[in-house]
Amino acid sequence: MEYSTSPGRAPLRGSWLRSLVAAAITLLLIAAHAARLGVFAVLAALEPIIRILLSLLAMGGLAACVLYRFVVHAPHFPFGLMLMLSAGFSVLLVLYYLAMRALSP
Repeated sequence: MEYSTSPGRAPLRGSWLRSLVAAAITLLLIAAHAARLGVFAVLAALEPIIRILLSLLAMGGLAACVLYRFVVHAPHFPFGLMLMLSAGFSVLLVLYYLAMRALSP
């Protein structure tokens, strides 16, 4: 029984090759799903620590910016750098939650 009739191609006889490819793809999908669940489990376990740490760093940096810029008037305080670091910690927290959402089952 031939499945392929296009010229230049060898005819496929039997379905053992197709079943082997299907089994390999199925095993690959199962392994990818197991890896995804493993990574999600680690991210979910670390979520409270990461959330508190990144939130505190972002809010502490913002408070330091406000304090040193408008209250203390420190002349050599790196206001822009601290503001960007605080914003970066906030963006990192958002990316963490997006990664958790993408990997959730």
